[in-house]
Amino acid sequence: MKKKLHKTLLALLIVFVPPYFLLFTEEGNRVSDNAVLWLFDREEFRLDLNQASNTFTEDEIKKVYEKIDWKCGAAQSNFGDYACNSLIGAFNELPAERAFLYFAGKQLSAIQIVYRDHYHNALISQLIETIGQPLNALEATRDSVHADPVLQWKVNHGSVILKKTIGEGDQPALLWLGSTQ
Repeated sequence: MKKKLHKTLLALLIVFVPPYFLLFTEEGNRVSDNAVLWLFDREEFRLDLNQASNTFTEDEIKKVYEKIDWKCGAAQSNFGDYACNSLIGAFNELPAERAFLYFAGKQLSAIQIVYRDHYHNALISQLIETIGQPLNALEATRDSVHADPVLQWKVNHGSVILKKTIGEGDQPALLWLGSTQ
């Protein structure tokens, strides 16, 4: 009798734990979102922000990210005169929607990643883990009234900028700006 009860409990665990994990936990949501995006042929854009550099060219980026379907052309923006963009499935393992690369001349000047707002806090945690505390983190805790509405990190060849919070109607986007040396 006791053995039958254990088998029944084990069977129930096997049936109910995976769906619970996938539907009701943040990590499960990330895993299931990435799986769905992968099924729809959305590629992951993996980028070490400390290694991003304004010495990169369009050809070098297309060679490294050859599976991503980049659409490129002339563009007038504050970031440059040429841009590439693509639909993506994930950015550094977090579900994302689109990547934009901006070039001034032939050199990379900025990267914009549009991600899913549900993963905003996970992205902040990932950035803190990989590139450290933002430069203005202390300022935010001391004086919340006058605190900067964005977080900023200094990386090897530029800066990473991200809003602290995503409001109604805001586009969730991470921005890497190359240094102008």
